[in-house]
Amino acid sequence: METKLKFLLPIFFLFVAFLQIKGQTNISGNISINTVWTTKGSPYIIIDTVIVTGGVILTLKPGIIVRFRNGAELRINYSSIVAIGTPLNPITFTSDSPIPHAGIWSTISINGGDDTLSTFNYCNFEYAAAAIRNNGGVLSLLKVKNCNFNSNVIGINDIGWRAMAIDSCNFKNNTEYGLFELESSTISNCNISNNKIGISAMNIGGYNVHIDNCMIDLNQIGIEGLYPNSTIKNSIIRSNQYGIIFKPSNGYISLAKGNLIDSNKIAGIVLKGGFTIDSCQIRYNGIGIIDSGGINQNIIIRNKMEYNSSGIILGTSKDIFRCNKICNNTLYDLKSITLNDIKIPDNFWCSSDSLSILEKISDGNDTSSLGIVKITPLDTVQCCDSSNVLVINKTDGKIIGNSILIFPNPVSDYLTLALKPNISEAEIKVFNIIGGLEYSTLTNRDETIIDVTYFKSGLHIIQIIRGNSIIIRKFIKK
Repeated sequence: METKLKFLLPIFFLFVAFLQIKGQTNISGNISINTVWTTKGSPYIIIDTVIVTGGVILTLKPGIIVRFRNGAELRINYSSIVAIGTPLNPITFTSDSPIPHAGIWSTISINGGDDTLSTFNYCNFEYAAAAIRNNGGVLSLLKVKNCNFNSNVIGINDIGWRAMAIDSCNFKNNTEYGLFELESSTISNCNISNNKIGISAMNIGGYNVHIDNCMIDLNQIGIEGLYPNSTIKNSIIRSNQYGIIFKPSNGYISLAKGNLIDSNKIAGIVLKGGFTIDSCQIRYNGIGIIDSGGINQNIIIRNKMEYNSSGIILGTSKDIFRCNKICNNTLYDLKSITLNDIKIPDNFWCSSDSLSILEKISDGNDTSSLGIVKITPLDTVQCCDSSNVLVINKTDGKIIGNSILIFPNPVSDYLTLALKPNISEAEIKVFNIIGGLEYSTLTNRDETIIDVTYFKSGLHIIQIIRGNSIIIRKFIKK
């Protein structure tokens, strides 16, 4: 019996090997007719460069595995690929090597044509040089959804002019880029983690990239570059070395709004001109924002910059910097590195005490060659709330509204009264606590300085009469 078993075992293993070989399908050369790959022929082994050509459709059924020999490529030339798996039976594109590594096989390249059918859904991509290379095409949209890109050199490389809709995908552990050179694409509900650079977008006019509701973390750079007219919204960008590095935007404005920029080691955001940062929480970073300026103006409004090592470094005097909450940062709330004076009214510094605010601002008072930062802080956080409408005049950076701001409060010598711009003539009166008139003037300026040196210590009342409205504010003379 034992001898018979020893005789049958080799036959059994040969039979199993025969079945495995029979199930494997080697692919080489051109595919020029509509073709369907099924689990019966899986795994499909791409031997060298396989070209799908002639406007045909290559369809991949759920559960199949496509393996690539070293350096091999699947090229879709003016044709379409439809790879739709399921949550339980995804389609896998991987290496045929027993010892795979990132870049061991080449790519799935999609080249030219109006291939509106091309879709990847519930697919896994691993060990490619560039798992998907989107290369040209007109009037077409490449759809990638519910896919995992892991341990490639590049997850998706967008080197042409085809728009992409990338939704609910994971880009993790790719050695260079999760997504590279994006153009005219939307990235929604994606996790982009542990790549060298999470998202790299090219920086020329005419195209845009929209990032919404994504988690971008643990990369060296979360997002690098950005097209003009692009947006980053409702996303979490955290625990990267740099969260976002914007490049100059050539006269256009891109928008980052409603994002959490958190715990990025070196800097949360680096600006170089032409961007709007609106209603973001910027916290626990090395530096919250590095604003080095550029040809075009940045607009930084309604953000909360707290608990960073330094809140913001300003290298320009021309940007609009209004209605931000900036305080509780370790070294500086704000550091100026420009030779020019900077005037940044209408921000909330968590204090009405000018001395405590200025202690956390580094400027020409600390380094004589630099300009002076001039502030008129808000005394409430009202306009720091993004639910309130804040209208900014982009020409001069002024807020259009009705608020009255006074600074400092308490005051010992000169009180600054800031009326919102574009006002009609206003009558300003200052009364002591028992109603005695101490000061009166007419003005249509947006800023009035009142000498209170000889006022008595205690509470005083400011009355502003403008048209049919009367506004009352209080201040304390020390």
